[in-house]
Amino acid sequence: MDRNIVMNAGSNIILAEGHSRGFWRSWKAIVIGVASGVVILLALSVWLLSRPLPIPEGTLFYAVATPEDAAALPEAVRNALPEDWNAYLARRARWPFVFGIYREGESLFSFVISPRWHAPKTEKIHQTTRGLILFAADTDHSDDRGRSYLSFLTERLRTGSLTLGVRPFEALGYVNGEPRDWISLHVRDGMIRSDVALSAAPAEPLAEADLSLHLPPEGSDYLTRHFETLPYLPASDRLARLPAIIRTDLAFKETGVPSLTRLQFERALNETEAGILLGSYDFTIRRRIVLPDGTTSFERVEPVATSGTTLFGPRSDETGRHVDLSDNTFTLLHTTTAADLRYAKSCSEAAPWMRFSADTVSTIAQRFGLALDAANVRPMQIISQNGKLGACFE
Repeated sequence: MDRNIVMNAGSNIILAEGHSRGFWRSWKAIVIGVASGVVILLALSVWLLSRPLPIPEGTLFYAVATPEDAAALPEAVRNALPEDWNAYLARRARWPFVFGIYREGESLFSFVISPRWHAPKTEKIHQTTRGLILFAADTDHSDDRGRSYLSFLTERLRTGSLTLGVRPFEALGYVNGEPRDWISLHVRDGMIRSDVALSAAPAEPLAEADLSLHLPPEGSDYLTRHFETLPYLPASDRLARLPAIIRTDLAFKETGVPSLTRLQFERALNETEAGILLGSYDFTIRRRIVLPDGTTSFERVEPVATSGTTLFGPRSDETGRHVDLSDNTFTLLHTTTAADLRYAKSCSEAAPWMRFSADTVSTIAQRFGLALDAANVRPMQIISQNGKLGACFE
C-alpha cells in the first residue's frame, strides 16, 4: 500500500516557522523613520539658516568669503581689512562669512554675518541672533526685512569662489532692493567676473589718466545720467547742444583739480559746437558792450570762427592751459605745451570700458572703509570678458 507524504507548512516545522515578511517590514519602518528624521532635520536647518537678517539699507559692499578665500588675497589687501574681520578669517571654518560695509550719515560702518558656532569674540556690541546665524554690526539694527544667510551661502556655492556685491553708484539702491541696483562678482584665476552682459570697448584708455570711461551712444540712461553729473564736464545746458560723449579720460592733481581732460564725441564737431565746447572750459573771447548808462564794459563770450579762421587746432590761454581740438576729440592740459600721451595696454584680450589708476583704486577702497595704500595696488580695468563684465589688474 502506497503512502502519500504531504509537505506543507502544517506538517513541516521549518516551513511552519519561516515568517520572513515581518523581518522586512521592520527594516522598512526603520529606513522610513531615519529618512523622515533626516528630512525633518534638513528642513529645520534650512529654516534656521533662512531667517531674514537686519541688514542695513545703506549697505554699499559685501563679500562672501571663507578663510581659505582670504588667504589667497594679496597681503596688502588683507592688512587693509577691518581688524575684527581678520578675527573671523583667522578661524578654521569651512562655512563662509559675510562681510559688509554700510553708510549712516557721513560715516562708514561694517557688519559680519556668521554661523553661531564659528563666531569669535568681537568688538561689535550690537549682535542679533536669528536661527543658527549671528549678525554683528557697529550700530543697532532691528529691521528683519533683509537677506538671509542662506541666500548668501547659495550665491557663494554657485560661483565656487570669493563672491562680492557692490553698488555701481553709492547713491543708488539698497542691498534689500531691486537686484539691478547691485552687481554680483566673483574672483577666479586672478580676474573678477560677473554675469552682466557687456560688449567689447573699441579703444584703449590713456595711461596718464586716473579715470577713463567709455560710453556707447546707445548706452544705458542709468549710467549716462550719473556720468553727466561729473563736475569736470560741460554744464548740462551746454552738453545738450553737443554730440554725445562716448569717451572721457581724466587725470587729477593732488588737490583734486584735473590736470588732464580728454573728451571724445560720437561724431565730428562743427565750428558752432567747437565754440560751445571751448566756452565751457573758459576759453572765451572779450566782447565790448555798452551799458544802459552809456559807459562801456567787456564780457566773456563763446568764441566764434570768423571768415578764414577755425576754432580747431592747438591753443593756450593766459593761465598756462593748453587745449587741442580736432574733429571729435578735445584734449585739455594744465600746461602750456602738449604732452606725449600714451595708451594703456589691456590686461585682457579686449579693450577696457573703464580704467582706474592706482591712486583712484586706493581712493575708492578708502571710500568703502578699506585702508588700501596706492603703493600696494595696481591700476584696475573694467573689461568685457567673453561678453560679460569683468575686472582685472595691470
